[in-house]
Amino acid sequence: MGDDKARKIRLLRLMNVYALVFLTACFLVSAPPGVAGDVKVVKGIVGSVAGNLIYLSGKSFDLTGIPVRNPSGKDLSIEDIAPGKKVELFYRRGRVSSVLVYEPMVE
Repeated sequence: MGDDKARKIRLLRLMNVYALVFLTACFLVSAPPGVAGDVKVVKGIVGSVAGNLIYLSGKSFDLTGIPVRNPSGKDLSIEDIAPGKKVELFYRRGRVSSVLVYEPMVE
């Protein structure tokens, strides 16, 4: 009787180990690697603004349909971006995904 019980306990432990390995493999496979590495940030002072285009260091960026916010998270419009303001453009997968606008400050 004792040998049968010991065999059931070993089988139960082995099943627990297999279940743990299976769940670990599922979590590792389902998580997309390097998602955080896809984000790129471009910082600069706005040179000029023309409609939905802003110019930073001689390059133009089209902000049509891009969310614009201040550091507090409040939504702004593109009209709130003026020359001399500091902006951060956040890229994801090669496209601008959001814009953060800072008020001019003395540095």
